[in-house]
Amino acid sequence: MDREPIENFGRVTIDREQMARLFRERRETFGLTIRDLAAKAGVGATTVHSLEQGSSGVNLETFLRVLAALELLPHHVLKIDETGIPAPPTEQEALVAKLLREGNHAELLRLLAKQLEGEQ
Repeated sequence: MDREPIENFGRVTIDREQMARLFRERRETFGLTIRDLAAKAGVGATTVHSLEQGSSGVNLETFLRVLAALELLPHHVLKIDETGIPAPPTEQEALVAKLLREGNHAELLRLLAKQLEGEQ
């Protein structure tokens, strides 16, 4: 079954439907309500609801906050293969995880911008 990606950033695609399902299942696994997750991530409940509905209208910082609150890494959403199993993290993804854990969003944004520009 072919699915249309919600966004295509060159080499990175996000399956909005799968992302929404992952976010909702993860939140429920932790026993959190939408409001609980919103408070934990420091975002509005409407934002969490929108993500769980597959909305793509969320800025990167907000997206990263929700990922961190769900204890997810970007590769859990950005690299889901047809089996639904995330690919193991690369060395660079491990660095991204470290930056997320440390809350170093400025360095994370710099790294992501550099990657998008193709400068590695």
